[in-house]
Amino acid sequence: MNITQENLAQALNVSQGASHYESGKRDVALETCRKIAGFFVSSGVNTSIDDIFPPKQTINKSNRKQTCK
Repeated sequence: MNITQENLAQALNVSQGASHYESGKRDVALETCRKIAGFFVSSGVNTSIDDIFPPKQTINKSNRKQTCK
């Protein structure tokens, strides 16, 4: 599959790609994890959230939102 971060950001209707998540500057909200996995599944990729974000979920203590790391 040939997709850029810009393509993914456009498909998810977000302003930036995954670079902030990859660099650790931002945590990925669980709902965003689901959208990313759904994007790849709808594109014909047999994958899951656990494949994309290995199961190391934490609770962000500052706002109590569940995130994927």
